[in-house]
Amino acid sequence: MQALEPAALFDPEAVRPMNPVRLVKGVADR
Repeated sequence: MQALEPAALFDPEAVRPMNPVRLVKGVADR
């Protein structure tokens, strides 16, 4: 497992390459 960001633990699918907005939206959506 790669330790890119803490948000990866909540939504690994949201942690996509060059997709910081999707990552934040995925966590905020929860």
